[in-house]
Amino acid sequence: MQHRFSKYLDLIVFIMDAVLLNLSFVIAYKISFDTLSGIVEYPYSNILLFTNLTWLILAFLGKPFRISRISKLSEILRTIVRFIVVQLFSVSAVLVFINQLSYSREQLIITYIIFPLLILIWRAIFIYSIRIYRKFGYNYRNVVVIGYGDIAEELKKFFRLHPEFGFRFLGFFDSNIKDGLIEGRIHELAKFARTNRVDEIY
Repeated sequence: MQHRFSKYLDLIVFIMDAVLLNLSFVIAYKISFDTLSGIVEYPYSNILLFTNLTWLILAFLGKPFRISRISKLSEILRTIVRFIVVQLFSVSAVLVFINQLSYSREQLIITYIIFPLLILIWRAIFIYSIRIYRKFGYNYRNVVVIGYGDIAEELKKFFRLHPEFGFRFLGFFDSNIKDGLIEGRIHELAKFARTNRVDEIY
């Protein structure tokens, strides 16, 4: 199986992030008031709406749901934490701007304690699961390298040593024939790419 569902990964992450944001809001409300009665009434219905709108706008601007195949987990988690901090300040700014002050600060604080915890756990599980899936040869991308040399060999080594990133190396292309080392000449690459569904060229 190749990368048939890769185009849906961003959407899956985006939707799950939004679900966790709303779940965190609900849990925080329950903790703060020991009931869910009133959560869909003023002012909390408005606050929940602003929270979702700011997340939606910032998500499309910053695209925190996009995860590179080769990004380190620590980098991904730092990015999402920074994004959540920006979103918290954005929500607070909106509430102050519209003079929406009749709400529980405790509930908002608890929301943004729970949300980072949930999203970090979710992202870690998701990333590790995808990488294990790719390690077994699924959701891969076919790659070729133009030119042959030390750097090209390092790329090949990287692909071989990190199957969890989901790259399938198909060969080198170089106009200087090196028997047994290259797949073909550069002018043969276009035909090879069509035949073998090459996704990336380095």
